[in-house]
Amino acid sequence: VDDVATMTDLTWSNLDSRHVLSGQDDGSLILWDLRDWTFYRSMGGTYTPVESGEEGAKDVVASAKCLFKLQGCHSDVDGGISRVVFLPPSNSAGAGAGGGVVTCKFVASWCKNTKMTIWSEFTTNGSQILAPTPLQTLEFFSNPSASLPTQEELDLRLSLCGWKDPSSVAAALPPPGMSVPTTTANDSKTVVLLADQKKGDLYALSLSPSGQLKYITPFKVVHPIYSFLSSFSSPEDDDGEVTTGEDGNLELNVFCVQSKAVQLLRL
Repeated sequence: VDDVATMTDLTWSNLDSRHVLSGQDDGSLILWDLRDWTFYRSMGGTYTPVESGEEGAKDVVASAKCLFKLQGCHSDVDGGISRVVFLPPSNSAGAGAGGGVVTCKFVASWCKNTKMTIWSEFTTNGSQILAPTPLQTLEFFSNPSASLPTQEELDLRLSLCGWKDPSSVAAALPPPGMSVPTTTANDSKTVVLLADQKKGDLYALSLSPSGQLKYITPFKVVHPIYSFLSSFSSPEDDDGEVTTGEDGNLELNVFCVQSKAVQLLRL
């Protein structure tokens, strides 16, 4: 129950309606099970379980079951977790014989999203939840020799956008606990967007199906972006028909709230 008060961000599993992942201000990451709840009575800052039938009392709070807790960053140095977000199912692979995938891979960021780690899936071995492993850690900072801002001056906003070819056989999600079908690079696209709310900088990080960074594309916008959402769409031809080129090109739509505008940017 104490962990709920320190929650800084929350992301819902895109494989089921059961699991959520939270980031905490102590730098920890917690996987929760929404099918298993415990009810507590709050008394002077302490919590004690209540008897059956008392769940609706005024001083009673509920907590989902904590399945796993791991350290995402060191709060005494880096502060708490800024963002947590699951990658699309196309970026997750099977857990192997005797195990299953509980969640997709995920990204956890901190230090105003200037540092982030891409994590593997939460998996199971029988009834035991296994810890994910860090796949890649990225840090964003400017080169002081180039007279650009240092890391402490950056204040980034993070959004993730994923696309999966609907005609792909792997498009169907598996039953809970089963392996997620693997996907080729032509079947899916995943982009992490970072926007600096102090300057007009926008960075698109393209991830491979394995969750590794492939390349970064920088953009410059007229007005700084304060918040935004993103989504993929297929371009249309002159007749208004949706088309997909042989190279798999898509349009990346960024819906922005900026310092002097609210608009749609298309990459």
